[in-house]
This record gives sequence, structure tokens and C-alpha cells, in this order.
Amino acid sequence: MSKRLKTQSNRTAWHWVLGAVVVLAAIAWAISTLWWSVTKDNDPSVANETTTAGFFVSLAALDVEENERAARVLDELVQAEPNEPALWANLAVAKLRLNDLESAKAALDQALSLAPTSRELLRLNAQYLEASGQVAAAIDVLRELHQQWPENIRVAFNLSTLLGQVSSETADEERLKLLSGILQSHPQNLRVRCESARLAATVSDSDSLRNAITWLKQNDSKWSDAQQQQIDQAAKAIEDGNDRQAAVALTFFENLSKPSAAYQRSLDELGILSVTAVGTPVRSFLSLNMPPAEASPADLGLQFSIDASPGKAARLDLILGVDQPGERCSTLLSLSGTTIHIQGSAALPFPGYTPDNALACLAWADLNDDFRPDLVFVGEQGWRVYLADDTEGFTELESPGDLKDQPWKSVWQSDVEADGDLDLFLSDHIGNLRCLQNDGAANLSAMENFPEIAGVIGFREIDFDSDGDIDYVCLDKKGNLTILNNQRGGRFTIESAFGESDQVAPITAITVADLNRNGHFEIVGATQSGQITTSEFDGETWQHTALLESGFSTVEESATKQTFAFLAAKDLDNNGAIDLVLSQANRSGVWLQGDAGHWHSIKTPNIQVTSVVDVDCDGLLDLVGQADHQPQLAINQSSANYQWHAISPQANTSAGDKRINSFGIGGTIEVRSGKTLQSQMIQSSRVHFGLGQHPQIDVARIVWPNGTSQAEFELANGQASVAAQRLKGSCPWVFTYDGTGYRFIKDFLWRSPLGLKINAQETAGVTQTEDRIKLPGESLVPHDGIYDIRITAELWETHFFDSVGLVAVDHPVDTEIFVDECFAPQREPIREVVVGTKTQPLKATFDMEGQSLDETLASNDGAFADHFPLGEYQGVASDHWVEFQFPEQARDTDDDVLLIGHGWIYPTDSSLNVAISQNEDVSPYGLILERRLPGESWTVLDDQLGFPAGKHKDVIITLSQDNLAANATYRLRTNMEIYWDSLRWSVKLPSDSLRQVELPTTKSELRQRGFSKLEPIKRRRPDTPIYRVERSQAIWMDLDGYYTRYGDVAELLHSTDDRYVIMNAGDEIALQFSADETPSPDMKRDFMLIGDGWVKDGDFNTAFSRTVRPLPSHDDIDYRGPHTELDQDPVFQKHPNDWRRFHTRYVSPKPFFQTLDRESDSANASPKQ
Repeated sequence: MSKRLKTQSNRTAWHWVLGAVVVLAAIAWAISTLWWSVTKDNDPSVANETTTAGFFVSLAALDVEENERAARVLDELVQAEPNEPALWANLAVAKLRLNDLESAKAALDQALSLAPTSRELLRLNAQYLEASGQVAAAIDVLRELHQQWPENIRVAFNLSTLLGQVSSETADEERLKLLSGILQSHPQNLRVRCESARLAATVSDSDSLRNAITWLKQNDSKWSDAQQQQIDQAAKAIEDGNDRQAAVALTFFENLSKPSAAYQRSLDELGILSVTAVGTPVRSFLSLNMPPAEASPADLGLQFSIDASPGKAARLDLILGVDQPGERCSTLLSLSGTTIHIQGSAALPFPGYTPDNALACLAWADLNDDFRPDLVFVGEQGWRVYLADDTEGFTELESPGDLKDQPWKSVWQSDVEADGDLDLFLSDHIGNLRCLQNDGAANLSAMENFPEIAGVIGFREIDFDSDGDIDYVCLDKKGNLTILNNQRGGRFTIESAFGESDQVAPITAITVADLNRNGHFEIVGATQSGQITTSEFDGETWQHTALLESGFSTVEESATKQTFAFLAAKDLDNNGAIDLVLSQANRSGVWLQGDAGHWHSIKTPNIQVTSVVDVDCDGLLDLVGQADHQPQLAINQSSANYQWHAISPQANTSAGDKRINSFGIGGTIEVRSGKTLQSQMIQSSRVHFGLGQHPQIDVARIVWPNGTSQAEFELANGQASVAAQRLKGSCPWVFTYDGTGYRFIKDFLWRSPLGLKINAQETAGVTQTEDRIKLPGESLVPHDGIYDIRITAELWETHFFDSVGLVAVDHPVDTEIFVDECFAPQREPIREVVVGTKTQPLKATFDMEGQSLDETLASNDGAFADHFPLGEYQGVASDHWVEFQFPEQARDTDDDVLLIGHGWIYPTDSSLNVAISQNEDVSPYGLILERRLPGESWTVLDDQLGFPAGKHKDVIITLSQDNLAANATYRLRTNMEIYWDSLRWSVKLPSDSLRQVELPTTKSELRQRGFSKLEPIKRRRPDTPIYRVERSQAIWMDLDGYYTRYGDVAELLHSTDDRYVIMNAGDEIALQFSADETPSPDMKRDFMLIGDGWVKDGDFNTAFSRTVRPLPSHDDIDYRGPHTELDQDPVFQKHPNDWRRFHTRYVSPKPFFQTLDRESDSANASPKQ
């Protein structure tokens, strides 16, 4: 029986009595504030607030490649401030990225006329010249700039790279000199070291080559066995006088080095990302004065006033503050004995509190995805779940019997599998941590095979390795930290954050924050000895730093009992820098972080702090706690008047989604306000950012817990940021040249997803690697004797193209051809071209609500049958169908009749399939054809029809005359999100009238392109790309590994042999085919594009979704691994030379996390003109 507990209808209003405390700020802060307030109004050389805000909004827009927005803002700013070169320069960048070269040149010329000697502008001019094909002129500009700015290694390396396009001995000598100069100041730069060595081998500079090998051998402790083998081969080749072979070995050495942290650091020094947008924005004014500081000065005058107005309790055991969705004020929860009160009114039974339960004895979490936080309590008498209802009451949910009455001390929430619902973690502080999986409806069950970690008293989410998925840091009662490294798909490995040589005192409390604003989250810990420390993973090892001394030692107390500690990282004074709050050893302290990263202790009330929240809705975070078993609220009295902003992350509330949990718990938000950058984990329904003197957030970039991202501009304070819904995986896109330009036709390779989860444990095998799609004749028009096709990779996927070919299909003009573009797991696709009479409309077509679809389904016009209700999950709907009848002429033949459906599917993905598999009420099924004769019930004709394999696809259903009956009604039924554009019929004809010719391939080139502009996205319309590059930088968390280098790839696409092109998001294969002789007037030409290969997406529940490996093979249908080093992979061992000649481009997900530029390049800050 469930037990319902109702909130009292008349809730008692809380009255906060706030003491008026007015204090003077510290001198440093006062001087800075005075400078800002006076000079900005009186000094014309200081940029006004409108110009400053607009400049940083446009800069943020350029960072996330919202180039049209940037151009709009800058067009207005240059009118208001026409003498500021930086505004004109960045307008040139925006126009350049929009491919408006004429406007870009005009803006850049204006910037250079205002600041002709500016180094930033000269470098930008070189970039413009290079982008417009004027390489020689760009080299001249960079030569001049290098003379002026020799310490800037980025300029030197850019110049060397451009000289590499000039085939001459003199250019190579100049390149070697430039690279040697870089190595003098940066001898550990592995990228330059490799380039220099390879170039020396190429030009037979024996002295430079031997010096390079000597350096590599002197650093042999850094290299793997495979790298060392290449060094040895290079050295032997030098001894044999074979410089060419030495160059080959050094090239492969560099390829093996690319994943290493040392190599990646060298790229950072050179300002190199795997893919960068055109043009480097100027990040500071060149004429006007900039506003001061990245973070505003700390408010050293901040004080707290004590408010005990929540009332006295006979004995208060605990008081907590939690964020309430849609509310600016936080909600207080107070526990006394066996009763917990919610904001002083709703009372719920608590299952036995003990003092060592500490703060984690309850979780405030939405377990059933109704956007109302539910409550989970743990205590000596077990754990209880109370679901919030729409009347502000709560209903007790029956807990699993085997765990319900066990004593528990702590509970935490997280989406363990990234399947869109919050799961729970339970600990009794002694035994192993237990994970309870949620099926999305708050039905919880113990997760099997979860790593065993005993005695956990602290638990936090953290992406410590910056790979996008949620890892966990666990604190045990002995003060040790353990890392649960997320391997995706609900699998974790146990790692330690400390090595044997790390001398760190036992830790009492932890939190997670980006204190130094570098975009990487650190573990912040309070130790028994009174230190506050940070631990940050640098890609190879953990770096531990003693941040400050709190003076709150618990060494003596810990010897006799477990002490209670609380640690939080929040911006209390709203200056734009994260502060620290620590309660330990019956003392509390607050340390404010200043603009230079300095820490300042301020006077703090002597209360046991339990929460840091905004109690009184004033935008200042207050301290919630207790003293002598009575509630104590320390109200923040900061008088700095700094700005602030609260972002409310939220999943899409509409039906047919459930990709992420209600409030995006486990995601991250990165904001830019002026020069200030901040990152925070999403831990509740409201994320608070202090902005200092900045009036607004210029841009907020949200990375949702499923790995997708979006940018928000000009957010209103407290405005909900709703997750945008667009597909993150849907296979490559095919564009064809139609005589006027390139247009999108349909997607490709839909049948062969690697590692796709079909439920929580199993992945789908790949038995159909070949895909065939129809290209209508009017969509592919010859020019200059060729047919031109582009295949683009634009989603969170890696594509493996083993072969691609084009077949011209000529057929009589009074016929149509059809290609089976359906995916049916239980049957092989129809491989031959099907020919039939011209398709005709069905009659009496209706949807399940009886609405006529005769007009909607008569032709392919972009009007879809879409009036069915969506289900809980993306890709799944309620049962829906189309009823229809065949006209009499369909039965006036002895031949089979073809039912041709043209439409698209909105698919699920691995994470959604995991979630669906846990919900017994949802079971997707494909297309079913049924028939009903007069006076009879429906009977199934075929229930193995599958579904359209992507967008704009044809489904061919063959009916014999035995299945056609007079006055019969048919229906095509499913509960998948399938949208029909047309349903028509045709009479099947013999194929002997067809002429099929495989057209010779004349060009196969892989190249970097970028991402297409999408037509306005509508939920019930397919994503439709326009062949126009909208942005170039990474928009997905790319799979780590080696991809095919750009250039000719004909050798890889010639045949199906496990030698393939490996494409990343943003790549394009440009294909050209020789145009065959024009068909006779009585024949019409269509085409069939045939491809073979695989697609692997980056979904956190797809098998091996972090990396390109394991490499797929036609011999490995199941794709179950193992995941090995590259040289141990069977495909590599079969074709090792392909990784020397073709797959030499290393890609990492790092650029995804560097979207908002955190460094302006110290060498890029030349003096004002």
C-alpha cells in the first residue's frame, strides 16, 4: 500500500528579519570600484558599457561560431565606435567565416588603416590572405610579422606551415631555420621536434637529422616500445644513408606520439586544434581601454547577519537548503527526530536519523521525470521514497524489499548510465556502495556488477579526465579518495587519485569545482590537519596542491570518533570567482577568492553549515546551518552590488524526448561574462553565477549529461535553459549536384551501426554492411562530363567507408524504379532494382483518428502524416496507423502489386534503448501490414517489414493477388516515430527492360569541410541540411583515434576489403563519376548509390564509443572487442601500411571542451597603438 502525505493547505509564510549591516569594503576593492565607476563615465578613452558588452557578446559568438550573430552585433558597434580597430577586425573575422570575402576585406582594411602596425591585425591579414588563396602574399606578411615578433612561436610555426606549400629548396631551408628557432625557446615541443626531424630527413640535412635522433634517444624513457622501434629504424636508415626511409620512420613515430599528453601540450603551445575556424578574433580593444580584471575584486567587507526566525525546535537534528525549480528562493528542510518538515509545513516521517548520517541522509531528486523534485530518505530503519504530486503533497513509493529496511547513512543521485533518468547510490558507511537503477518511473532495482567500494561517506560527480562522461569521486571513512572512471554503458573502473609518493593527510570532506577557471574540474578536499587541497588530473597524472590552511584540525577528534565536515565551493560575493565554505571541528570559515586567485578569510558565524543557498531571493548565497540544535541562517550582507545570474537547466518537457534527466544533473555550464570565464557542474535545478561588474552573461555553453551541447545568449536571470532536441546520430548525408547547386537527398549507411545498444546489456550485431539508395535522375545532373556527389559526416559519429559506387539505371519513361531502403533486422534487403508502373494514389486513406490523408499521402511534397501522439521517449509513439484501400485497377492484373511508402523515421539511440529496455510498459515494434475483410477482424499479412532506414527513404511491400481482395481495408501500423510523406501503389514489372551501368569513379577525395546549416528544426520534420558551411569548429565530442588524412582516397574505396576511409564529423568525401552516354528519349535515368561500411556514434551507451577502435571488420559481426592498442588490432595487423600512408590524422575530443577561448595567447597581446 502506498501512503499519501498531504501538504497543509495554508502554508505558514516565513518572515526573514534581516539586520541592516553596512560596512566599508577593503581599500583594494574600493579603489577598483571607484576607478570603474568614475573613469567609465568621464574618460572617452574608456569603452562604455554598451560597447564593452557588445564586444564580449560578439567575441563569445565567434567562439561558438554563431557567426551571423557576431556580424549583426559588430555591424552596429562599428557605427557607434568607428575608431576602434578591434571591432572592425572581428567584423572581418565574422564576414570571413560567413564566406563574405568582399565585406571581410573592407572591414579588415578599415582596421589596418586605424592600426597599421598592430601585430594582431597583421596576423589576421595573413589568415585572410591564406583563406582567399593568396599564399605568397600571406607568407610575406608573416615574414614581416616574424621579424617584429620573433618570440611568438605561433607566428613562426604558421609561417613554416605556409612555406611547406612552396616546393623549393630555399623554402625548406627557411622552414628548418624557423623550426630550430622555436626549439631554442621550447625544446620540449614534440610537434616541432617531429616536424623538424622529418624535414631534415626530407632535405637530407644530415647534421640536423642526427641531432634530432640524438635528442629522441636521450628522452627514450618517454617513449613506448612502438615509438622506440620507429626511432631505432630511423637511426639505422641514417646509418645506411637512406634518408627517405628515416623520414618514413619519423612520420610513424609522430603518428604514434599524437595521442600523448606531451604531444597535445605541444599543440596547445602552437595554438593548434584539430579543426579551427577561419580567423583569430582580437580579444582586447586596441584603442579603447578595457574594463579591469577577469574577476572583480573580492568583497572583503562581506558580513553575515544571523537569522533564527525559522523557529525553535525541541531538538533540531538537521536543516538543509535545496533549490526549488522555478523559484528564486531556496526551500528549507528541517529534521527533528523522526519527522522532516518541508519549508515549515509539509511533514513526512523519517526512517531513523543518527548524527553520523551527516548531510547526505536525503536526496532531493526528480525520480519519475515529472519536473517535480521527489524526496529520498535514508536512516537506521532503511530508506524511503516520496514522490511529489501536483497538489504539493507527497506519496510514499514502495521500496524494493531486500534493501528497504537495511540501515543506511547516505544517499546520492546521479544518472549512472546516461539514459535520461536519475539513479541512486546508497551507503551504510561500512559495506560496499550500492547503486539502484531507475527505470524512469521511479521503480528502483539494484545494479549488478557495480564496483565494490566500502565505507563511502562522500560522493561527487566529476568529469576528471575531460572526456565528457560522468565519473565519480568517493571519500571513505578512512579519508581516502577513490575514482570511479566511467567506461560508458554503465561500466566503471576503480582508480586512485593518489600515488604512493603523495603525502596527503586523511580527507574529511570533498566538493568539486573549477577554482582556477581553466575549464578542468578539481577535487577540493578538507583534511584532518586543517588544509584545503585541490587535486586535478592533467591528462597523465594527478596534480595535488595545498590551497590554504583553514586552522580547523580534527586530528585529535578523529582518533576517537568520526567527525562531521562540510565543504562547498560557491561564489558568495558574486565577483565571478568561486569561494570556499568549510565547517569542521565545530568551526566554520569562508575564504573569498580575489581577481588574481588570492584567498581572503572573512569573519564567519560560528554555526555548523549544512548548505549554501539563496534563502531570501536577493541573488546572494546565504549559509544554512545550526547551532546548539537550533536553526541558524547566516544571511549574506554583501554591499558590493555585484551582478549575478541563475541559470535553470531543464530537459525538454514535451512528449517524445527523455534524453536527459529533468534538470540536466551531471551536465556542465560554462559562461563568459566579459573576460571572465567560469565553469560549474549542474548539481541542482538552479546554477548560480556571480558576474562581478559585468551586466550580463555574454554566452552560456551547456553540455548536457548525454554529451550534447548548446549555446545560449542574452539569458534573462533565472530563465529556464531547455535542452534543444536534434538528432546526434543519423549516419552520413548525401548531397548531389542538380545543375544549380548541391542539395540534400537522404542519409546513407543506415543499416550498419557499430555497438548500438538494443537493451541494457546487448548490442546489435551488424549483418548488413552494404547500403543502396535511390538518387532521382533530376537530382543528379552531369556537368563537364561528370556526376558530382558529396557525402558529409556531420553528427556525433565516426564513419568507415569501405567502398562507394554509382550505378546508372535507365528504364522506360512510363515506369518507375525502386530501391529497397528499409531496414528489417530479420531479413536481407532486396538488392536488385525493382521496376513497376508509375505509382498512383491509394484510396480512402485515413489515420487512426479517422482523419482523411488522401491529400497528404498523394505525393512527396513534404507534408507528412504526423497527427499521432508521441510517447515518453524519442523515437517511440503510441500505436498509430494509416488505413487505406486499393483501387479496383490494382486487382485488374495477374502481377504482384507494390505498396510504396516514402517517409522517414525519428530514431532512438543507445541510451534511449537502455532506458526503454528498463520500462516494461514500452516495447517498440516495426511496421505491420494488416488486412480486414468485410465483417471480419484485422489479420496480419506481414509483421517483419522493418522501418525506413533514415530520411526520405522508400519502403517496398510486395503483395500477391492472393492478398488483394474486393472491399478489403488495409492498414500499416507501428508504434515507432515513422512519418509518411506518401503511400502509393504500383504494378510490379519484369526487370529485363532496365539498363544498369556501373559508372567509373574519376575522383575520390576526403577533405575537411565543416558543418551544414540546418533548416529551422521542427520536431516532426526531418533535419534538412543546406549545403552551406555554418561552422567549422568541433560541435561534438569526437571519438578519439586515427582518421584518414585529407586527400585522394580512391585506393581505399575501390573495393570491399576492410581497407576503408575513416571519417570524422566535419569531413566530406567528394566523389565524381564519369557521365555515361545520355539515354534515348524513351528512357529515363535514375541512379543507385551503393556503399559498404559502418557507422559508430559517440553515445555514452554505444559500445566502445569513446574511441575509433576496435576497428570494424566484415569478419566480426558482433563487434564485442576487445579494445586493444592499435598495433594489436586485427585490422591494423592485416593492413599496417594504411596507418603509415592514410590514417595519420589524429583527432581527440579536446577541441569540444575548448570552445570558449580561455587564453588570449600571451604572445598575442601586443601593446596598444
